[in-house]
Amino acid sequence: MEKFDTVVLGAGLTGLSFAFHFDKTIPVYEKQSRVGGLVRTEDKNGFKFDFAPHLLHLRSNYVKNLIFNTLGLQMDKHNRKAVIYCDERIIPYPFELNLYGLSDKVKNECLKGLEELEKNERDNLEVLQSGSYEDYALRAFGSGIANHYLLPYTQKVWDTDPSEMTCEWMRFLPTAKLEQIKRNANQPNSDRFGYNSEFYYPSRYGIQELANVFAKKLSNIHLNEEAFEIDTTNKIVSFVNGKQVHYETLISTLPLRDLVNMTDLERLKELAGELKSTSVYTINLVVTGKVPEGVHWMYFPDSDIEFYRISFPKNYFLNCTPNDEQIIAVEVGSRDKNLNIEKIRQRVVRSTIKKVILWKTNTIKFNI
Repeated sequence: MEKFDTVVLGAGLTGLSFAFHFDKTIPVYEKQSRVGGLVRTEDKNGFKFDFAPHLLHLRSNYVKNLIFNTLGLQMDKHNRKAVIYCDERIIPYPFELNLYGLSDKVKNECLKGLEELEKNERDNLEVLQSGSYEDYALRAFGSGIANHYLLPYTQKVWDTDPSEMTCEWMRFLPTAKLEQIKRNANQPNSDRFGYNSEFYYPSRYGIQELANVFAKKLSNIHLNEEAFEIDTTNKIVSFVNGKQVHYETLISTLPLRDLVNMTDLERLKELAGELKSTSVYTINLVVTGKVPEGVHWMYFPDSDIEFYRISFPKNYFLNCTPNDEQIIAVEVGSRDKNLNIEKIRQRVVRSTIKKVILWKTNTIKFNI
């Protein structure tokens, strides 16, 4: 049995980055045949599909220097162009700063909702963070914007009632100025808003490149090695292939429920069973024809549409298809762990065909 001071489970970005910063020689075990975890790119006959759209929003100077200089990753910078399909119209993102494009009925409901707001609550970050996400949406934007966009979209992404969600998961609390919202209800918007107003994406082979450049800096990665049991008393990890390793410190990047269920910590397994999580299912469609010019992704808050977002990778990654074909990456959020993947794929294809006139696409060539 091999013995190590530190062992890492999982060669996704977290495991790779930990090893890179802590000790480039420590063993990193990965059950898949390559690194990357969920941040991987599949290449099928020259068509490159990310497991889900992963874009890099780099604000830290340290991270920028790490990626561009230390790791030497070549990336293209893009100014976000996102839109929303709502009220049977397409408007720019974000919703609250682009009321101008909505029907008079919906726009007036959104403006009326702003009159409900208590300024002392809206300007108080502590108050906004207290309570549920539904409370936040109503306090910050009023019933119109909340009910037409924020709440139904959040419900679709997380497959959870917004009244049951708190705000800790939010990276920041967006609260556009009221005068901006009102001004942009009467004129096209030129304001840039949000944490992802610009992003980077690898130039050549897809998001897989990020994991690959990390891996090249490490010397002890073990692929096709799946852990299935952790003896926390004796500090031993057992693998499906019969290998066992002894550790002093174990770094796990596995899903928390999966990690606990591998261990001998019976007192935690019952608690782990109560953990809730939402999965994102991405259906990639290869199509011939056109997609919205320059648009990177489109949000769909309406409850009668199966998916919550569609991305158009060709508009930020030219090499994703070998010729003129386009890829449409369709995302669905669900907490149903017994979801029939084939059925949801069929429903998504049907829903996409119904809305396909939005980008005048001619034919769905095949789906992955």
